[in-house]
Amino acid sequence: YSTLQNNTGVVVEILPADSWLNIVLNLLSPVLEDQRIRRALQMALDHEAIMLAAFGKGFYELTPELVPGAPIWYSDAGREFFNVNDPEGAKALLTEAGFPDGFETKITVSTGVILGSNEMAQVWAQDLAEVGIKAEIEEKDQALFFDDYFAGNFGIQAYTLGDGTVDPAIYLANNSPLRTENNTCGIETQEFFEEYAAALHRPRQPSRTWPKRG
Repeated sequence: YSTLQNNTGVVVEILPADSWLNIVLNLLSPVLEDQRIRRALQMALDHEAIMLAAFGKGFYELTPELVPGAPIWYSDAGREFFNVNDPEGAKALLTEAGFPDGFETKITVSTGVILGSNEMAQVWAQDLAEVGIKAEIEEKDQALFFDDYFAGNFGIQAYTLGDGTVDPAIYLANNSPLRTENNTCGIETQEFFEEYAAALHRPRQPSRTWPKRG
């Protein structure tokens, strides 16, 4: 900025810092690969209580949008499924998926990666316990956290992304559980890889449609 601020031929714009907390589910898990299980997890959580525990009142924005406040790639698709906080609905989905008594899993956190993630996970675990899911919280140092993340050695993980100005076609490869070489989210179809490769070489567009995974 100091180099360019006096250059009349350049407009320098400083964007506000942004980050988005994510609940990353390992889709390579034989349990979490079932969409009904993932929906049950979403329905069980009270996102307001989670954010309040982690950051305190006034220090977060609760929104269903993907990349809120960012450029044209943001989306509010799935808004109707966000923060429904319906434990009974979650139990019904678990029963339908063959887990009427719930199951056991782990929530991996690292305060070196996300401050407040342990407090956040405590609320997750309480909410999940209400629907029969026993979640053990694992605190890991930053190096091991990322090693296990990219190796797929986790069940549920507290993660964060930032910088909403990055083109998603490149961002997927640089900073995401969708990394093709890791395949943490189980996106393994040839259709995805072909679309991904094409997106890297096409001009920016108002929107992009990615193949859906069930």
